[in-house]
Amino acid sequence: MRGDPSRALILSAEAAKQELLAWQQQRKASHVVTGLKPGKWFHSQMEAWKKLKQALKQGHDASELHAVSSCNRRLEQLHQAEKAVNAPADTEDLHDGDGKGTPIYANFKYEESLAFSAARDGLREFKAACCGREPQLFEASGGCRGHGDSRAACAETARVEHLHIALRRSWNRQMPDCPSRGMVLSDLYLLQCYRYPRDNGIIRILSRDGVRIVATQPCAYGSGMGATDKPLRVSRLGSIYDKHFQLTFTDRRATSLQVWLVCNGNGAPPLQLEILDGRLFISVDGSGVWLSCTPPGKGDFTGTSAASREPSAAASRRALQALYWVGEHKLTPDAEDQKVISEAIFEWARERGAIDFAHWFFPLRGGGGAVGGMLGAFKKDTLMDLEFGSQFTTKPMKACLPHERLFQGETDGSSFPNGGLRVTHSAAAFTTWDRSSPPFVTDCCLYIPCAFITHFGKCIDEKTPLLRSMDAVKTHGLRLLQAIGIGKDAQTMHSYLGWEQEFFVLSADHFKARPDLVNCGRTLFGKLPTRHQQGDLNYFQAIPGKVQELLDVAQAEMLKIGCPMAVKHNEVAPGQHEMSPVFRTANVSCDSNVCFMEVMNREAAKLGLQVLFHEKPFAGINGSGKHANWSIGTDTGLNFFYPGKNEDGAKLYVTAIACLAYGLAQYNEMVRCTVASAGNDHRLGAQEAPPAIISLYPGQGFESFVDSVVSGGDLLGYKAEKKKQETGCSSAMHIEANVEDRNRTAPFPFCGNRFEFRAVGSSQNCCLPIMVCNAVMSAGMSHMASLIEGGMSHRDAVAQVFKENKHVIFTGNGYSAEWPVEASKRGLPNLNTTPKAIATWSSEKNTKLLETLKIYTKEETEARQEVMYENYISCICCEVETMIQMVETGFLPACAKDLAKYNSVDKLDGSRKAVFENVVDQVEKLQAS
Repeated sequence: MRGDPSRALILSAEAAKQELLAWQQQRKASHVVTGLKPGKWFHSQMEAWKKLKQALKQGHDASELHAVSSCNRRLEQLHQAEKAVNAPADTEDLHDGDGKGTPIYANFKYEESLAFSAARDGLREFKAACCGREPQLFEASGGCRGHGDSRAACAETARVEHLHIALRRSWNRQMPDCPSRGMVLSDLYLLQCYRYPRDNGIIRILSRDGVRIVATQPCAYGSGMGATDKPLRVSRLGSIYDKHFQLTFTDRRATSLQVWLVCNGNGAPPLQLEILDGRLFISVDGSGVWLSCTPPGKGDFTGTSAASREPSAAASRRALQALYWVGEHKLTPDAEDQKVISEAIFEWARERGAIDFAHWFFPLRGGGGAVGGMLGAFKKDTLMDLEFGSQFTTKPMKACLPHERLFQGETDGSSFPNGGLRVTHSAAAFTTWDRSSPPFVTDCCLYIPCAFITHFGKCIDEKTPLLRSMDAVKTHGLRLLQAIGIGKDAQTMHSYLGWEQEFFVLSADHFKARPDLVNCGRTLFGKLPTRHQQGDLNYFQAIPGKVQELLDVAQAEMLKIGCPMAVKHNEVAPGQHEMSPVFRTANVSCDSNVCFMEVMNREAAKLGLQVLFHEKPFAGINGSGKHANWSIGTDTGLNFFYPGKNEDGAKLYVTAIACLAYGLAQYNEMVRCTVASAGNDHRLGAQEAPPAIISLYPGQGFESFVDSVVSGGDLLGYKAEKKKQETGCSSAMHIEANVEDRNRTAPFPFCGNRFEFRAVGSSQNCCLPIMVCNAVMSAGMSHMASLIEGGMSHRDAVAQVFKENKHVIFTGNGYSAEWPVEASKRGLPNLNTTPKAIATWSSEKNTKLLETLKIYTKEETEARQEVMYENYISCICCEVETMIQMVETGFLPACAKDLAKYNSVDKLDGSRKAVFENVVDQVEKLQAS
C-alpha cells in the first residue's frame, strides 16, 4: 500500500514522531545539555530512529526512501556521538558554602561539527519525511518562520565555547528578604539550554513526562528581556523547544543526582541554579528570577505561583521582594512595588485566559435562605486602557492592568444595604484589595477579593470586620502567649476555617415549576412523600450520575482557583449533598466558600440542574448547614485547640478553652446573632441541627477536668491520649478513638484540634460567624492576660475563668426537653427566633467589646443591626407575598373545581367546603396584615 509520509508519521510510534520535531528544533541550538547518562540517552535516540525507519518503510516514493536513508545515517552518527561523549573528561566538584548540599558540576567537550551536522541532518530528514513541506521554526515572540530563518542560520554557524553551569542542591539556603522554609524540592532531571547569539533567554520548566508545563519565565540575558508566549503542550519523549532555556524535573526522589553536561555555547554568561525556599532561583549575570516547582492548576496568585509568572521583575531584586510580599503579606507596597505586582498579575491572568477583571466583595445583602446563597458583588472591567504616553491625539489602546485599578476601586455605596451609612446624596464607597487573599481567574475573569468601605472608612460589607477581628486575634493572642510564657517566639497569629457546605440539588425544570422555590428558596406548601429519609438509606450512598457530574466539574473548577476540595458525599435527606475543602486561613476560606456557591450555581445551570442553599428547603427532613471548623494558631505551628504532646501544649490548650468559655458565656447573645436568619429559624433545634441555645462542648472528660481545676487541681491533669478500641474480630485491626466523643446536638463541639460551629446556615457568608468567634476569643485572651499581668498565677487565672464561666459548658443532649429548663437556670438565653436575637446585637456590652477590639464602631454596630432587621423582614415579606400569589392563582381555582364535582352529591364532599373557606380566611388575614 502506497502511503503518504505525513500519514506515516501519524501512524508511527509517538516517540518517533516527536523525535523528528525535536531534531527540527535542535537546528536552532548552540549547545545541548542532558541529564540522562550518555549511554541511556543515546540508546533512547537510536530506538526512536529505528521505529521511525520501520514506519517510513511502508511508503515507496523517492522522498520516503530518502527519509529511510537519512535514518540510517542518523543511527551511524548516534554511535559516533556515544563514543565521543563517553570519553573521559575533566570533572570538578564545587563545595556548597553552607554545607547543606553538594553541587554537581561537569563539563564535557563536544565537537561542533558533530552537533551541528546532526541538527542539519535531522532537519533535512524531517523535511523529506514531510514530502518537501517547509518545516516551521518557533521564535521567542511566538511567531514562526520557514527554513531560511536568519536566526537559525546564525545558530548553525555559531562559534562553540563552553558554558559553565553549576547545579546546587541547597535545601535550606537563604537569600536577602526571602527566608527559607526548608521545603524539599524534587530532584532536577534534565537541563537543556538553547540560545540564539543575538537573542535573550527564556526559562521553561516541564514535568518529567513532558506533558504539563510548570512554569514559563523570561530570564535576564545579554542586553534585554526575552518575549513570552503561551505554553505549548508537548509529547512524552519529544519536546518542541520554542524557548532558549529549558528545565525538566522529575517528581521521584532520587537517591543520588547525576548530571551529565554536553555544553556548546556562544560566550554565554555563567548560569547558576539554587534551590531556595522550596523554589529554584536562577541567576544570570547577577540578576535572578524565582521559578515555581509546583505543578499547574494552582489558579490563585500567591506564593510560588506568583513568583513563577512575573516576567517584568525577572532581573529586579525589588520585584522579588514585592512578589514575596504578595505571598506572605509582610510589607506595605510603595508605588513601584504596586506597578510590579500589577504587571505580574496581569501577565499571569492573561495566561489563564482572563479578558476582564473585577473587584469582588461581599455586601450586606441576602438574609438567611437567599436563593443561590450569599454571593459576591462585582462589575467586570476590561483589561484594556489607553496608551497615555503616546504622542497621538487619539490615543491607541493597550492591554494592561493599571496598578491604581488593582489596589482600589470606587462604586455607589447607597445601592447596597448599609444601615444608613450611605444615602443617595452621599453615596461614595470604595473597594480595596484584601492583600492576604489571592486573586484568582475563573470564567475568563480575574477576581480580586476586596474589602468594601464608605467615603469615611465605615465598613458596609462582610469581609472588613473579619479582617479586623483577625488583627484582634493576633494582638491579644500574642499578648497571652507572652503572659503565660509559652510560644514567645511567635511573630503573628492566624485564625483558620474549614467549611462543610451542605446543599440540595434538583432538576431545573422542577425548580421553575414551583414559585415558592424560585422566590424563596424553600417550599411553602407540600407534603412529605411516603418514603423520604426514615430508612437512613441516603447517607453516604452513591451520588446520582448527573449530580456526580456537577460535583466533579465544581471540584475541577475549584482546583483551578487554588481551592482543592477534600470531601464530597451524599447527605441524610433525599437529594442532599455536601462538599468540603482543605482548611485555609479564615478570610481566604470565606472567599472560597462564596466562590464555591457561585461555581455550583453556574455549572448546575449548564447541566439543567438547580442547587438549593436554603437552610430548610423542605419541611420534615434534614436541613442544610455550613459547619464552620474554626481554630487559631501561631506562625510557629502552635494550635491553641490541640491538647498537645508536651506540658506547654497541654497548658496552652486548657488556657485556650478557658478563654473560649469566657467569650461564649459573656457574649452569648452576640454569637447567637451571627446565625440568626429567617431560613435558619426553620432549621435550628431538630434533625441534626443544634438548638438556638449557645453552649460549649469540650467533651465529658474535659468537663470533669474543669471541676478539678476549679477545686485546685493542676493544669496538667487532663489526659489527652487517644483511646484504643478493639473491633472484636481478628480480620480488622483496632481503631484509635478521639479523646472525646462527638456531640451533634451541640452548637460548639470540640473536634480534636478545632471547634465546629454547627449552627451556621448553609446560605450564609461565613465572615460574620467567624468574625464573632475571633472577637469573643480575643476578649477571653485579653481577660486572661490581664489577670496574669496583674500578678495572678497561670493556674489560678485559668481556675478563676473556669469558675466564673463554666455554666456555658454543657455535654448532654441538646435536644432533650430538660435542656431549655436547665439553660434558663444557668442564665443562658434561649433566643429561639431571629427578631429576639437581633434585638440583643447592639447592647451596651456588645458594642463596647466591638469598639475595644476595633472591629466595629458604635455607628457601624447599629448599622449592622438595621441591615439584619431589613434582611429578615424582606425575606418574610417575600414568603408571604409568594404564598398569597400561589393560593390565589393556583389553590383557590383548584378548590373551586374540586367542589364543583360534588354539587349533586353533597354527602360525599366531606369537610372540603369548610377547609377551603378557611384557606380564603387565612389569605385575607395575610393581605390585611
